[in-house]
Amino acid sequence: METLSDLIGEEHWQDDEVDARYQSAVVMIDQIGLLRDGSKTRGKWLRAAGVLQVLAGASLGLSTLGVLSTRY
Repeated sequence: METLSDLIGEEHWQDDEVDARYQSAVVMIDQIGLLRDGSKTRGKWLRAAGVLQVLAGASLGLSTLGVLSTRY
């Protein structure tokens, strides 16, 4: 897959305007697709981290209640 940096290479300087616009549009669409995939993955990790933080908070709360109930 080409990137926008690849489009400024020597072989593309002779492309006409229509071909150049088409190539840059294709590359940008591919890049947007990759960004979406990365965002989905990050979203899954963030959701999992949020759930784990809630579970850790609940565990800490239960532990605190357990310690306090044995002291009094």
